[in-house]
Amino acid sequence: GHEWVFPSMVKTNTRKALFETVSGRQQSILKAYAKFDDVKKLGRDAPIRISVTQMMDDLGDLLPMIQSVSTPIELGAPTKSYQMAVGD
Repeated sequence: GHEWVFPSMVKTNTRKALFETVSGRQQSILKAYAKFDDVKKLGRDAPIRISVTQMMDDLGDLLPMIQSVSTPIELGAPTKSYQMAVGD
C-alpha cells in the first residue's frame, strides 16, 4: 500500500495520534481526507487522526468530509482541546 507521511505524530499511553495540517484549499482538504481515510481502514488499531486548520470556516462545505475521517481542531485551540482529541 501507499506510505503516507504526516507532519507530526504523538504517542499517548495507549495509542499514536497523527496530525495533518489542512488549509481551506480543496487540494489540501482532499489530500488530508485520502491520507486519513487510508489510516482509518486499519480499524480498531488505527492511530487517532487530527486535522489542524487555521479556522474551521476555512473548510467550508468539506468540513463534514474531514470530520468523517479525523477530528478537526483549530491551530489556536487551547491545549485542553488537543489533549481531549488524543484521549490524554
